[in-house]
Amino acid sequence: MLRLLVFIFLVGISSVFAEKGEEAPPPPVEPQEQTTPLEPVQNMDAMSDSYESAFIKMMLTLGALLLLIALSVYMLRKFSSGKFRGGSSSRTMKILERKPLSAKSVLYLIEVEGKKVLIAESQLEVRTITTIEAIAAEE
Repeated sequence: MLRLLVFIFLVGISSVFAEKGEEAPPPPVEPQEQTTPLEPVQNMDAMSDSYESAFIKMMLTLGALLLLIALSVYMLRKFSSGKFRGGSSSRTMKILERKPLSAKSVLYLIEVEGKKVLIAESQLEVRTITTIEAIAAEE
């Protein structure tokens, strides 16, 4: 999940830098009369407009990235919990416990329609060992 968020962040940053390279060149400045160093520059309004538009563009991009990250986290939670499929939360079969016996064999305790069943899985086969109700009845 962290890798996905880093990837989304890098894609967003690269799009910001890619847009910066596509900006139109500034309009040519007409030659002005000789100014003294104390005289204010006439083009300050144009400079402040470009800074304001760049700031607004940056804030919109940041908001879009945050929205995309929040949406991604929401979707990942939906996928991981299994609720995205729209199925009901009450399942007829649940794996209650898994116990590895060796590298190639595993015991499973599952519940099927209210009955608990012990199953052994190996490299060659899957075998039902017993049901828990049968053990309780024998004692």
